[in-house]
Amino acid sequence: MSFPNLALFPLAWIGLVPYLYFLLNKPSWPVVLLGHGILALAYFGGVLFWIPDVLILYGGLNWLVAWVLFLLLVLLLGLFLLPFSLMVRWTAGQSSGLALLSAPGFWVVTELCRNYWMVNGFPWALLGYSQYPYSWITQIADLGGVYLVSLLVVAGNCALLGMLFLNSLRPIVL
Repeated sequence: MSFPNLALFPLAWIGLVPYLYFLLNKPSWPVVLLGHGILALAYFGGVLFWIPDVLILYGGLNWLVAWVLFLLLVLLLGLFLLPFSLMVRWTAGQSSGLALLSAPGFWVVTELCRNYWMVNGFPWALLGYSQYPYSWITQIADLGGVYLVSLLVVAGNCALLGMLFLNSLRPIVL
């Protein structure tokens, strides 16, 4: 919801908190996969909701074929985000603080893989793009590109989670 058309940009700074909290509770691996599927469907399905209409209107495809192709695209993009979920869950098994410290890096690695691995990449819906109206935030992209903005957004989610649920202002230092 932080991407256009709704453009509720501040939601990006809190949107991952429920999912990170879910992962820090160390669910079983099948439950992690189910939760990841829900995250991928909400994240990519919410950003790319317009693709089936384009496939129907301009591609001349049947609505069923268009929706199947759309779901396959969301599934493929979800596979690129899967390492984030698995690595954060695995790290949470070691230490919640370590998981919160490493989650922003894990997210950026998945965005880099999604952008550079597929056929010329798929740079749509990078989390840092959600902050485009805030020039005071996006100026840091001069140093590290959109990936640094994404890293800051995920780090903000992790910091908020640490403050709210781990009852500490310094959960990643402990």
